[in-house]
Amino acid sequence: MIKPSKLLVALALLALNGCQDAPKNTLETSTEPASPDYTRVEFETILSDEISIRAIDADNSKILYAGTGGKYGHIDKLTQRVERGTLYLDTIPLHFRMAQRNRGESFVMSIETPAMLYRINDDGIQPVYTEAGDGVFYDALQFYDDGQHALAFGDPVDGCFSVLRSFDAGATWIKVDCASLPDFLSNEAGFAASNSSIATSGNRGIIVTGGGASRALITDDYGLTWRDVILPIKQGGGMTGAYALDFVGETAVVVGGDWDNKGDNNMSMAISKDSGNTWSSIRGDDTPGYRSDVSILSDNGQEILAVGSPGMDYSKDGGKSWKHLTNEPFYAFVMVSDSTGYAAGRDRVDFFTLTE
Repeated sequence: MIKPSKLLVALALLALNGCQDAPKNTLETSTEPASPDYTRVEFETILSDEISIRAIDADNSKILYAGTGGKYGHIDKLTQRVERGTLYLDTIPLHFRMAQRNRGESFVMSIETPAMLYRINDDGIQPVYTEAGDGVFYDALQFYDDGQHALAFGDPVDGCFSVLRSFDAGATWIKVDCASLPDFLSNEAGFAASNSSIATSGNRGIIVTGGGASRALITDDYGLTWRDVILPIKQGGGMTGAYALDFVGETAVVVGGDWDNKGDNNMSMAISKDSGNTWSSIRGDDTPGYRSDVSILSDNGQEILAVGSPGMDYSKDGGKSWKHLTNEPFYAFVMVSDSTGYAAGRDRVDFFTLTE
């Protein structure tokens, strides 16, 4: 019979020898769950209509879309029921490319002169901003997470960018003084491709530009003052540059490229890990070419979904590698969960699900 004390010593020696023979693992165990490895996407068409939709947004109850022919609408998230509307200026249908949900209200904005910004709620439809004149063309509209502040962005007029800000949840809007904005560069403007050329996180807002130059315009005080950073993305042509960005925590991702050469993936995307202060180009053999909208799906910035007329692509590792999920063409999309969302394009809005 082996005494307990001798048994303990023997076991200890065996354990020691096992530790000496075993290779040492110096890698730290990650506490973050692995990113989903999405390989395909499933679609269900919710809306079919004669409309080109480049703006879509969501809150807890409704999906808001807006597009050509003055058409806009709401989709009930629970029932998928569609409520449609049409807005005219006199007898002329407006061309909407901006749509936002905020505090239970809807905001839609037309692009060209006169640019009309409407607030839609239970009390009806009210115009809250109007701007007419040569060169007026608005590209994007975005509310901050606090619901109190908002920005709108348009092409340069009279020597400076057109930037609007609201401090009262969209009830009133004022134009930022030219002296507070960076000077625009030759042939620089914005793209009204998906209502995604503005993104916010905390009190920081970022606007991206394209064309002759592509920059990030950054504000840390809800649009009062601004500074700029050159983006490492294709630029210099009429349809090159940044088309959209998303901003989560300290990670910001920009997509765009060359609309005239959509397959060219050289400098078509860029990423920042310090809230937009510095940027690096996303490059790889499987990096998508031109894309018009993007969303960061995870708080750690690793999961990214990009959409455009050439299809939909997913990265699970912060843009290092990509999987092309579908050739289905869409212009804009909004996520409503980690793996589901609504995508908008020509004549349709689809509900989609990402699957592994």
